Amino acid sequence: HIKNISSLLLEDVYGPLTKEQKWGVKVIFEKVQEAIDVTNLYLSVAELEAGHAIISKEKTDLVQLVKEQIKKILYGANQKGIEVITELQKDLPKIRVDAEKIGTVFYTILDNGVKYSPQNGKLFINLKKLENKYILFSCQDSGIGLSKEEISELGKIPYQRSKRARSAHGTGIGLALYLSNLIIRGHGAELWAESEGHGKGTTFNVKIPID
Repeated sequence: HIKNISSLLLEDVYGPLTKEQKWGVKVIFEKVQEAIDVTNLYLSVAELEAGHAIISKEKTDLVQLVKEQIKKILYGANQKGIEVITELQKDLPKIRVDAEKIGTVFYTILDNGVKYSPQNGKLFINLKKLENKYILFSCQDSGIGLSKEEISELGKIPYQRSKRARSAHGTGIGLALYLSNLIIRGHGAELWAESEGHGKGTTFNVKIPID
């Protein structure tokens, strides 16, 4: 109800608000949405860990799926002046995946790329066939980078982010990435990160079997 009412306030349904009032209501709206998102993440993780989550695989166009997730992060990228560069292979076969869950994985990676990239940074997004056996999705950011130790801890809960990561983006405990790992395992796929070190950006990769 708080989210709905704040949304109506932002739309001036109850009358016009001052600039300061709109800012306050917008903060409330965003914090409520953040709480909802975290709750949904916990529920999704609990279902997957308990083996209760259903993975419904259907023939899916991954190019279209990636494009849909890119649209969701464009506003945040534009706000930071981040250039989004895509290279999506056009003739990829449709493969059997749970589109909603794999879409969540792609979005998590793209969203992290925006969060941890600096102002006026770059985000390189690639989708291609690999060895005629897999489809490889990768997202390379120009952000804070990761050490070997930090890479080894990714996807674990609780994930203690470095001071640099908390400084770049204060919220989050790595839950979305942990959920992504569970989803990827359920597809017999692989997820891993690469980085040359601090300040040199990070590349996240997802390798999904074609069959």
